[in-house]
Amino acid sequence: MQNPPVPGNAPDPATDILLFRSARYLLYTLEPVKRGTDIYVSIKRDGTYQCFLWHWSEEQNLLTPVSEEHAVRLLHGLAAMPETIMYMEFENILHFLPGYYTAKRG
Repeated sequence: MQNPPVPGNAPDPATDILLFRSARYLLYTLEPVKRGTDIYVSIKRDGTYQCFLWHWSEEQNLLTPVSEEHAVRLLHGLAAMPETIMYMEFENILHFLPGYYTAKRG
């Protein structure tokens, strides 16, 4: 688990806590991936957490705040696929999204 960032207002993929990092290279060809979506959690100044998606591509980057429930559903879906489960940060998920382990799946 990475060190908790200094709390701030705006999410920042460079300093916030990674929950899922999409592949940067294709598994079999090692060609660079041109776009993806990562899932982070940001600690706000008041001590609460905010999940967000970082949609990245060669053309632009976009940060989208999402609820904890939405992040948990996305992570459940990613964990069900063998090609994406390896990119999940389970220690961070356990610490910052304990609901991941107690939420009903499906």
